[in-house]
Amino acid sequence: MRHLVAFIIKLAANGIVIFSFLAIYNPNINIVLTIAILTTVLAYIIGDLGILRRLGNTAATIGDFLLAFITIGGLSYFMIQQSWNMIITSFFAAVAITVIEILYHLFVKHYLFEENKETRVVLRTDPKQRFATEFSKELYVRSRNKKK
Repeated sequence: MRHLVAFIIKLAANGIVIFSFLAIYNPNINIVLTIAILTTVLAYIIGDLGILRRLGNTAATIGDFLLAFITIGGLSYFMIQQSWNMIITSFFAAVAITVIEILYHLFVKHYLFEENKETRVVLRTDPKQRFATEFSKELYVRSRNKKK
C-alpha cells in the first residue's frame, strides 16, 4: 500500500509537469497521459526502487533527470512534433521534474525505506575501532579490607 501511495504522488507530480510543458503544442490528452505514465513507471522502478535505495539521493536524482529527459524527449519527439523545440521543452520539463524529485526522494526515504530503529544494527567500518577500551578514574574507592 505504501508503494501505491508513493507511486500516485509521483504520477501526479510528473503528470502536472509534463502536461504543463507539453500543453504548448496542443497534443492529444491520451499522448500526454501515455508519456506521463511511462516516465513515472520507469523512474519509479529504476530510480526510486533501484538507485535511491543503493546509491542515495544524488545518484537517483541524476538518474531521474536522464531518464525523464530521454523518455519525455523521445516519446514527445515521435508522438507530438519532430522539432528541436520539442527537445528543448523536454529538457526544461526534465529539469522541473528533477527539482521535484529532490523533495520526493526525501519523502520516499522516510516513508518507504524507514528502518525500525530498535532493530537497527550499527556496523563500524573502521577496523581500528573494533576493539575499544574504556579508561576512567574511580571516584569513590571503597576498600573491602578496610579495618574499623
